[in-house]
Amino acid sequence: MTAQVAQEREPASDVVLEVAPKVLRLQLPITVPGIQHVNCHAFVDARGVTLLDPGLPTDESWDALQARLRSVELSVRDVHTIVLSHGHPDHYGLTPRIVESVERDVAVIAHETFALGPDRRGRATPWGRQWQPPPEMRRVAHVRPTVTRHVRHGDVIRLAGRDLVVVFTPGHTPDHICLHDMDTGALYSGDHVMPTTTSYVMSIGETDTLGTYLDSLDRTAALREITTVVPAHGHPFVDLLSRIGEIRGHHETRLVRLLTLVAEHGPAGVPELAGHLFPGQRLTGPIEAETYAHLERLRALGAATRRGSGSTLVYESTRRDPQDQETLP
Repeated sequence: MTAQVAQEREPASDVVLEVAPKVLRLQLPITVPGIQHVNCHAFVDARGVTLLDPGLPTDESWDALQARLRSVELSVRDVHTIVLSHGHPDHYGLTPRIVESVERDVAVIAHETFALGPDRRGRATPWGRQWQPPPEMRRVAHVRPTVTRHVRHGDVIRLAGRDLVVVFTPGHTPDHICLHDMDTGALYSGDHVMPTTTSYVMSIGETDTLGTYLDSLDRTAALREITTVVPAHGHPFVDLLSRIGEIRGHHETRLVRLLTLVAEHGPAGVPELAGHLFPGQRLTGPIEAETYAHLERLRALGAATRRGSGSTLVYESTRRDPQDQETLP
């Protein structure tokens, strides 16, 4: 039997889908490893259109955006507002081109911590590697949208004649937000919760980023009367709590596996442990960063310790009984 392709890997469709009253999904093609489209959502009102996450700054995405809008008798010139769920180029990339094409001021809304990334130069990681973004991202790193309104958790944005509440959900990135439409019960979840793929937690700092992400999942799970989850990749789905449970289970399984590997191979550094955690795969920046995020979570839980810095950074288990490696604190 052929394995089902993850929804997020499906090519961009040219079919415009109404995911909620006056909210249209425009799938735009992107060139990011493992993902082939981004869902740009158009909120239609009497003034024109608000776009949520308008894709990569490529000619292919630009042409697709214009074609999708034309198919529903709209155009880029109708855009009066752009909302950015977070600072990844496949979400903010077309913003400057849209702003330049519209013959009026365009509001650009993002969280107050909005941070662009990645840049073309890369950066040193805590485990001693030079982080380089994938080529697809380096090619568009010059794109820099200007945010005109910064929002915080609990702020309200009026879109398509309805009030949407900002839900701050850091983890996938430090600046990630979701939007909760309390009238329709829709949650526009960005990359925070996707239907079939688990968002990577790409920690390259010194904080427990995975713990932050898990806390954000709890915050999302506490939202009331969510009827539909509308992600930035893949298709809308209905059971938010079940999906959050699956994501938490994925990370818990990975943490337990990594704790066993630390006990077996430690003291060991991030690249060595990443090789054991992802056997047979080429060690890329995201794989090592994902490993580091889980190691830091184990350290925050008291299940592992670390010493050294940079290329000498190593982790070891605090557990002495092999059976203790099979459970988390």
